[in-house]
Amino acid sequence: MNLDAFSQHLRNNDLSARTVSTYVREVQLFAGWFEQTEGEPLAPAGLTPTALSEYRGHLQTVKQHMPATVNRKLLALRAWCGWAVASGQLESDPSARTRLVRETQLQPKSLSPKDLHKLRREVEKAVNIAHTDPARRQAVRNLAIFRLLEYTGVRVGELCALALADLELSERAGHLTVRFGKGNKRRRIPLALAVRQALADWLTLRPAVGAMLFVGGDGAALQARGVQRMLEHHARRAGVAATPHTLRHTFAKSLLNVGEPIENVAVLMGHSKLESTWRYLQPSERDLEKAIDRLED
Repeated sequence: MNLDAFSQHLRNNDLSARTVSTYVREVQLFAGWFEQTEGEPLAPAGLTPTALSEYRGHLQTVKQHMPATVNRKLLALRAWCGWAVASGQLESDPSARTRLVRETQLQPKSLSPKDLHKLRREVEKAVNIAHTDPARRQAVRNLAIFRLLEYTGVRVGELCALALADLELSERAGHLTVRFGKGNKRRRIPLALAVRQALADWLTLRPAVGAMLFVGGDGAALQARGVQRMLEHHARRAGVAATPHTLRHTFAKSLLNVGEPIENVAVLMGHSKLESTWRYLQPSERDLEKAIDRLED
């Protein structure tokens, strides 16, 4: 079983390093199950649709994995089978008839307008109460980060990878270029007035070091964990649960709620497939809870 060649195949298809690592690990786990069950090492020629179906049942009944976990493992095996076909080790794909597990798609968690207001107020308040230059510089930077997350839906990794050259600001307009999006996809996002103002304030206080847009007190580029900790701190003070990804979900849901075409939202979010954006049109857990509550009215 040549996993090095499989890994290279995945990288050649522009999969992220994390996805490549995950898929290789899932194939290794399947190989262990296969050898224990079938009594022989896993090889492409020995793989059958029946074995894959039995493995899916094993994951559901014995391991009791959630549907999303089972499907992730099956998709990894589909990728492995695809590589085996492409490399001439299989004539046909034995995973083609192995169905994924159906699951109820709920809308990703997002903030209600009330909770978003509470979180925004905490981030803004930190600027007002900052009494030293370093504290004010950090608070202004954090507000600019929050505004970007709130009004552009960028991923936290994309935000930390932004350089000064990726920002275009003028009196009446502004754009942000995400050069290193998921799958190395690039996109250009218009900036609302609130974001432009927050960024302009940050640029007046930003230390004149390095090329990255967001830096710390030592001039080093801000890391994703630093952004997450900052937001966790303000969310805790606001009494809400929020992460950078929660704000990304909130951005998408807000656009769809005001009637923005799903194709536009997909482009702004950096989704390569509309299916990823469709999730935001599904009911959330809170929506379902409200539906049940109405029975008691």
